[in-house]
Amino acid sequence: MHIVDKFTTHLKNVLTRALVLAVELGEKEILPAHILFALTAEPGSMAAEVLNKNSVNQKNLKDFIEKNSLNLNPPNESPNPSLSESAKRAIEKAVLTASNFNHPYVGSEHLLSGLLEIHDPVIEKILSEKPIDKNSLNRGLEAVLKSVSKFPELAEMLHGENQIPQMPSDFENFLNEAEGPEKKNNKTRALDYFGRDLTTIEAQKKIDPVIGREKEIRRVMEILCRRNCRRFGKKNRRRNSTSGFARQKNYCSGFGFIGGRSDLSR
Repeated sequence: MHIVDKFTTHLKNVLTRALVLAVELGEKEILPAHILFALTAEPGSMAAEVLNKNSVNQKNLKDFIEKNSLNLNPPNESPNPSLSESAKRAIEKAVLTASNFNHPYVGSEHLLSGLLEIHDPVIEKILSEKPIDKNSLNRGLEAVLKSVSKFPELAEMLHGENQIPQMPSDFENFLNEAEGPEKKNNKTRALDYFGRDLTTIEAQKKIDPVIGREKEIRRVMEILCRRNCRRFGKKNRRRNSTSGFARQKNYCSGFGFIGGRSDLSR
């Protein structure tokens, strides 16, 4: 099997997006900074989740790259960019990281690890100017890599299996350390890290009224009362229904579910 066959769909999308960005900027090579931007722009990937939680913003990152672009060629005359030597090293590091953790695939989280290991000067400048806590970034990434090793079903999900695994204990330990002693007794640390509480006053101000989704809202309430509360429906309808449910405090007490917090806000 060729090593590229082990690349996840997310990783292939990231490399394609990095190529597109390099072409747009008229660069001769795909640089590590282009790959970092592509990682932040790949929704649903582990690398994007880790980066977003550490305030690596997609828009600001692209603005930084555009301002610091070498701009060697006009965009319309640029040849097909090739991987720079540093970008190649990052991918090699990603493959090595996947091998070291006995992962059967190479994903976005491995590529992010590779980017951090090569100490690219542009990426180092990005992390220092934000500023971004690189230690926190590394801890979050390490927790993800270790968790996948202990939960092989999570690796299967990354290859397209539509499953929702339990939060790995290693990642909960990381959250426990990162949040400080005042939050250690919180039983929803992983949920607070990945989700959003739509019932807060601040969140309620940003939620648009949901019209014509009464049936979907009621079904969300019924599903959440099940022992296995799996989400349903198309993306936009599901999100609107969940937002509407966040407004219906104590509405589903008749189903045996008390409280107005929507835990499936993502």
